[in-house]
Amino acid sequence: MRRVTIVVLAAAIPAFAGTFLFKTDQILLHQERDQIILLLANPLEGIVEEIVLTFPGLIRVDDVYVHAGIMDWRQAKRELVFSGALWRQGFVRLSWRPALLPLTITARSATEEWTLEVSSGFVYGEPEVFLFPQGILVGRSESVGQTLQIRFDQQVTITSVMGIGCSPAWEASDRELTVHGPFFPGSMVLISWNHPDAQVMEVVWNDRPASLSPSGPWEIVNLGGGRFRFSAKASSDVQVFWDLGDGTITWQRDFEHVYSHADKYLVTLILSDARGQKRVQQTWLSVEPPSVPAPVFAGLDLPPRANPGGPYGPYDPVIEQREGEWVRWFTVQFDASASFAYEGKIVKYVWDLGNGQVIVTESPYLTYTYVFPNVDHPDPPLIELYGFIYSVPVTLTVEDDKGRTGTATTHVLVIWYPIW
Repeated sequence: MRRVTIVVLAAAIPAFAGTFLFKTDQILLHQERDQIILLLANPLEGIVEEIVLTFPGLIRVDDVYVHAGIMDWRQAKRELVFSGALWRQGFVRLSWRPALLPLTITARSATEEWTLEVSSGFVYGEPEVFLFPQGILVGRSESVGQTLQIRFDQQVTITSVMGIGCSPAWEASDRELTVHGPFFPGSMVLISWNHPDAQVMEVVWNDRPASLSPSGPWEIVNLGGGRFRFSAKASSDVQVFWDLGDGTITWQRDFEHVYSHADKYLVTLILSDARGQKRVQQTWLSVEPPSVPAPVFAGLDLPPRANPGGPYGPYDPVIEQREGEWVRWFTVQFDASASFAYEGKIVKYVWDLGNGQVIVTESPYLTYTYVFPNVDHPDPPLIELYGFIYSVPVTLTVEDDKGRTGTATTHVLVIWYPIW
């Protein structure tokens, strides 16, 4: 199969609307405020049988038009796939929201493949790399990886390679460590070495670099009546961009917004740092109509379902001095929005945070900072799992407006390494 690859790097979110992002003989990409419009002509010499677009986040397709061809399309998470036949003079026109550029666009025929790499630097969700003295924890966030390579600035002696949710094999040569999988989503590799001055230069999966995305928790609070409060707790050097799913975009960090119509809205937050790394966070918001029809489960007396989210982490606690004492601390953004009541609504969320602290909220979202006054030993409630990885069990109890309760437990993972 003949393969042609074209690389085009473009800004992910332009600062103004109504802009052509780029033009070539095969493609026009245009932004109108919160919407992207793509016109893709057949780039091959024969009939295109498949077109695949990959995105850094979820999208909602607004419109699809196929000229000189017959193509069906389907959306599979962050991929948009067209299949059928697009003739030599044909083109596909489509539009979507929010204004996320595709990572790649690929067209295939029986004998050719054409790939356009549109954007780079995007990471969906949490960072995958956590560094600590003489060690690193690397987690696989999505899909299945086969190998992991770590490059150092000098030769080191590897002292241990431990898999969590995987069984890795490894080999080291000169300044490079290669770890063999497979690595499934959610699995982690904990690696340590003996040289205190060695620096990690690169962490690469077989299919892409491991993510070092800008961090910062976010919070969305339902205030009722279609009004929501949005908050991004990012550092000052991180740019914040919100797309609220109803045509509203903003660069504010903390604000309130009212949705005028009952619907399901895709909310997107993009955090961008000075290195060009971008982290995409997304969730669906359901804005309820003023009156709700009788529920299907009425009369069955079913308790509500608790879903505390998670597991959360792993978190690498900050070590700092407070009031003359050294402590370790980290902050968790809990999200129980997947909890629901079969009848009525949930009116109370009771969080048992595993350290003797119990907090009651009316919102499914909770921001909590764990503080450990003993920096030398992982005292209770930390439960040792593997090596430097510990767990804090968190139990959520939800109560509906009829007094019925439901309970579920999740875990917060913590990296606790000794102070040498």
